[in-house]
Amino acid sequence: MGKPCSDRSPDRYSRQGDMRPKVTDSVVWKRLCDINSIATDLCSYNEDGEIFWDPGINGFFSLKSAYNEIRSSRSSTFSDKHVWHKYEHMTVKLFMWKLLNGYLPLLGNLQKLHFYLQPSSFFC
Repeated sequence: MGKPCSDRSPDRYSRQGDMRPKVTDSVVWKRLCDINSIATDLCSYNEDGEIFWDPGINGFFSLKSAYNEIRSSRSSTFSDKHVWHKYEHMTVKLFMWKLLNGYLPLLGNLQKLHFYLQPSSFFC
């Protein structure tokens, strides 16, 4: 059996236990932080230090139980109702999703990434 990730590369990913994403982090790291927060809410430990999956039958993890738990706890958002509407064109859907989530290279988002630009005109 292989070693866990923490034994092979200590502190490579954990940042000494800080699992909060930063603006400049990669998409993969941000997803890992999201997964970690969900997993810590849905798992528990016994006296021997073993991890148990609370929503699963007998404490065993399954993809079905994880999927059902996340789907049931997730509320409907604005983007679910309006951005991802089935009759909207895909390019409009992607543009609106990027706009709502701060992924467009607008002045405020660029400043968060430490890009400071000289505005040439108010309308540019």
